[in-house]
Amino acid sequence: MNTDRIRIKRMRENAIMPTRGTKRSSGLDFAVCEDQGLWVRKREKILIPLGWAVEIPEGYVGLLDPRSSWNHLFACGRIDDDFRGEMFAAMPMHAMSHSRIPEPGERIVQLIVVEDKRLEPVEVDELSDTTRGTGGHGSTGRF
Repeated sequence: MNTDRIRIKRMRENAIMPTRGTKRSSGLDFAVCEDQGLWVRKREKILIPLGWAVEIPEGYVGLLDPRSSWNHLFACGRIDDDFRGEMFAAMPMHAMSHSRIPEPGERIVQLIVVEDKRLEPVEVDELSDTTRGTGGHGSTGRF
């Protein structure tokens, strides 16, 4: 399979063709389907249909991230290379109460495809030392 291209399939008539913000953008932007009435409520989140399914090449994974203007409202997602269903953007229910709702046609998430090296876990007694060690958030002085 050609890994320079990604195969996409329209799942909804009003799906908007994904685009890149610029030639050098790594993410492929996906927009809210024109038919906004098709949102699905699932447990603690709303699933917003993007109207497309993708065929991720074997050995790669698709990472669905919010666009920077929506990063506080959408959850990230992962698309394995064997998944062929429609993609949805996941918005936690609590985000709906204090924010604007995305409009039909608005680009809200982006798909980034990266190599997926499937490493096997091996239990050990010790891990190698680093300067940071076990320091968590803020331990490098940037938080």
